[in-house]
Amino acid sequence: MAKIENELGVKATYFFQLHSEFYNVLEKEISEIVFQIKSLGHEIGLHFDSHFFNIISENELEKYLTVEKIYFDSIFKTNIEVFSFHNTNEFILSCEKNKYAELINVYSSFYKSIFSYCADSTGFWRYDRLEDVLYNPQITKLQVLTHDAMWSYDIQSPRQRVFISIEENALRVKNFYDNALIKFKAKNIDWEKIY
Repeated sequence: MAKIENELGVKATYFFQLHSEFYNVLEKEISEIVFQIKSLGHEIGLHFDSHFFNIISENELEKYLTVEKIYFDSIFKTNIEVFSFHNTNEFILSCEKNKYAELINVYSSFYKSIFSYCADSTGFWRYDRLEDVLYNPQITKLQVLTHDAMWSYDIQSPRQRVFISIEENALRVKNFYDNALIKFKAKNIDWEKIY
């Protein structure tokens, strides 16, 4: 998506988690994707998972956002300026200040008041379909949240798309394992044969 947007002259912000159950930004292949997206002129933001820390106050929110920003900036040689919450709940939605930990909050009351919102968070357009929103002349400012694993050329249910993404990642890790053993001239012992 980042390449397509770059070719069309579109600049986007890509938000990454440090605690995702679906990907690890510290894996070489994934971190290279972060650097590649950055090199295409896109912004990098923090997709913050408050549930990881069991945050229940704005003071805790400030504390852990600061920790993650410092860590992410040092690893990826960037200066994150914006964050988005992951898996919102009542507390998170009440955190409407423009900034926390000096980071712009895309869930702030300011953005909620001037931008329409469209999201595919669970594999379907939860509020309005993007196509309908884009063709609505009354909507002039729009915040769109998309997830790359939710898109495919084939028509599939959201669950099928997520499972395919998980299977592709598992295959990538298996190939990494096999190739690492070859690279370091180690035996790759299996029940049926030795490579």
